Amino acid sequence: MGALTDDMTRLRGEVDALRSARGDFIKDLKSSITSMLADFSNARSEMAVALRSARMDFIANLKSSVASIRSEMATDLAGAHRAFFGSFAPRAEKTSQKTKSASKGKKGKG
Repeated sequence: MGALTDDMTRLRGEVDALRSARGDFIKDLKSSITSMLADFSNARSEMAVALRSARMDFIANLKSSVASIRSEMATDLAGAHRAFFGSFAPRAEKTSQKTKSASKGKKGKG
């Protein structure tokens, strides 16, 4: 055979080898990407569990802090009321007094 035929045969062999190498590369790439996506999914799930736990701790702490602030505010308001108006009358007594006076008015009419 001639030199041209030998070169064409060699080139054809190189093209086949490169095509095979490219196919193997694509298979490895797909496998790597699938593995990477699975790792991302697992990491995201683990992070979600950790963040949920941290969020629940934060909310519990926030509720406790808000309850403490509300209690302090109520104490401050009661102190201010005593300072301005004298002794502090609880709301339950006020409403029961209103109820008694309203019921006395109804009894007198009926």
